[in-house]
Amino acid sequence: KDLRREVVFSSEVDAAACNLLAAGEHGLLVMGNRGKGGIALFGSNTLRAIRHSVLPVLAVPRTAQLRVPKSILFADDRGRMASKDLEPLLQLARKVNAEVIIGHVDPSSSASNEHKADRSPSEAFAGVPHRMHIVSGEIVPGLRALAEEDKADMLCLLHRHRSLVDQLFHHSISKDVARSVHLPLLVLEEQR
Repeated sequence: KDLRREVVFSSEVDAAACNLLAAGEHGLLVMGNRGKGGIALFGSNTLRAIRHSVLPVLAVPRTAQLRVPKSILFADDRGRMASKDLEPLLQLARKVNAEVIIGHVDPSSSASNEHKADRSPSEAFAGVPHRMHIVSGEIVPGLRALAEEDKADMLCLLHRHRSLVDQLFHHSISKDVARSVHLPLLVLEEQR
């Protein structure tokens, strides 16, 4: 599929994005940061788009070094992964010939690449160069360490939709990652 670009400058980002979505087939919302609100790396408009967009969002912090990604770290939370959820990541990896590192941070102290072999996500990544990398520790520092160790050019998360009850008791890892990782962040939408 050819890349088609539309650039919109608006003070009402939500309205501009909705107008673009209504106007045609768009596959990715790319947002840069001007950072007048929200958290350090992403502004409030970018965070709102990540949270509410029906499209995948590529959020690019001001501090990111822009280059064609050769290594993309996918944060695996060990949940269900459907190929259709991962398709934007797989298309990008194929297009630029990037390796996908399926990174998992295990909060237990005994994680290793041999441990936790009960569910391998490899089937979902068929046709794309990929490998698993598992570390132990806290999730956000662990993802930062994985990104540094594997020299990732981009980080990818799957935004899972939760019920209201789940939302009340679930801490947002995505928001914490967005606060602390200085890489372009591709946020995919879990299909309901």
